[in-house]
Amino acid sequence: MMNKGKILKRSKSKGFQEQSPVLIIVTGQTEEKYFKDRIKDKRYTSIIVEIENSKGDSNPLKVIERYKNNKFHSYLIRKPISYKRIWFHIDFDNEPNIRVNRKPHKDANFNNACDMLEEQNSKWKFRDKKREKYRVVYSNPSFELWVLLHFKSQTAFITRHDALREVKKHLPDYEKGLRYELYASIIENEVNAIEYAKYLERHHHQIGYDTPDSRTPSSTLFYLIEQLDDEFN
Repeated sequence: MMNKGKILKRSKSKGFQEQSPVLIIVTGQTEEKYFKDRIKDKRYTSIIVEIENSKGDSNPLKVIERYKNNKFHSYLIRKPISYKRIWFHIDFDNEPNIRVNRKPHKDANFNNACDMLEEQNSKWKFRDKKREKYRVVYSNPSFELWVLLHFKSQTAFITRHDALREVKKHLPDYEKGLRYELYASIIENEVNAIEYAKYLERHHHQIGYDTPDSRTPSSTLFYLIEQLDDEFN
């Protein structure tokens, strides 16, 4: 009998083997569909994507606190799955107070969400970053920044509303949610997005913006994309 919480994966030399899945937690339907479509296209069989905004509150700190308290409404409660790794993707999405006079705005919820996962990792005492149990990636100001990077470099400050407007210049029919086929529309430019996102990381580091809330625009989704491809290809 197969153990609960394990996924069978075929090995060329050893037949089927049990493998703990990787969990990706997102806070929006757009991201949920994007990741599920990418996983399907790549034929990755040991990755589960879950959306967590069941209470209508995608505040990143509260999302992670709900996880710590075992209050997720889906897999973490219904099924006794032992995950190999858990990734969180969170958005800044703090438009009313995002910046004052275009200076970095401090957002304790956003930064503390990232710090909280570091504390969880320290309990596991993992010295190798690749073996960390909990990982967080973020898009600032929103997931649409990651979409936009598929088409152009973006180093100047941008709000989430402006990011959405810029995306529509390249994808006129784009809409948030489950209906739009986003992944199929941008996959050919994924290499560009990764390179532009890496450049933004270097850029913010050089000018001294080292906290996630101060890095507008930025998207660290490339860490997740590259690690999944390296792990499951």
